[in-house]
Amino acid sequence: MKNNTKPIISKAKENNNLFTPDYIPYYQFLEYEGLNHSDIKLFGFIFFYLTSSSNTFYFSNENLAEILNSSERRISASVSKLKNRNLIFVKILPHSNKGVYRLISLNNQVVTELAKRYVGGRQKWRDPIDKNGEEIENINNNK
Repeated sequence: MKNNTKPIISKAKENNNLFTPDYIPYYQFLEYEGLNHSDIKLFGFIFFYLTSSSNTFYFSNENLAEILNSSERRISASVSKLKNRNLIFVKILPHSNKGVYRLISLNNQVVTELAKRYVGGRQKWRDPIDKNGEEIENINNNK
């Protein structure tokens, strides 16, 4: 039997004008804050974009849905959840064509505190293992 499957290419990859990352970091420790996979994926994209390519994040829900292979409704819910959890700030500003646009920025203070709480906590958990490794090395060196 022939394999007729084709690689999945997102609509965003076909649109050359739309920024599409090669990867999106996934911050697993955010699961402890009650965020789901979609929320964390969106946060990872926002964080990646703002820290690597620009200080301005103004993607529409439609753009984000294309980039993240999601729905506009899911994106809207995730933006609201990230905003309510104080991970991002959202500003709605008037646009020159009489519409509005949304700017998103990171709440660096909260993101840093969460990273310290979860990533730092895991690092402390590793300390006894590292000390144990040093002790084993010392025992082997004394033979």
